[in-house]
Amino acid sequence: KLNVASDNKKGRVSLASNGVFIAKEIKISGTGGLKTFKTIEIKNIPLKEGKQSIKVLADTGYFNFNYLQFIRQM
Repeated sequence: KLNVASDNKKGRVSLASNGVFIAKEIKISGTGGLKTFKTIEIKNIPLKEGKQSIKVLADTGYFNFNYLQFIRQM
């Protein structure tokens, strides 16, 4: 999950794990303002077991990013 805030629909973000893209150009929809944060869920992200180096890359700006949360799928 990503917690983001945006006053428009222009933002795009990608995720990389150990230098390999695992999600590309995720759309950041308007949340009502740059201080109005909402959580967006990104499903089916493949991660290998063990230590990972995760990067959040802003492909297109116009948004604020607060945190990234991982939820284990059973």
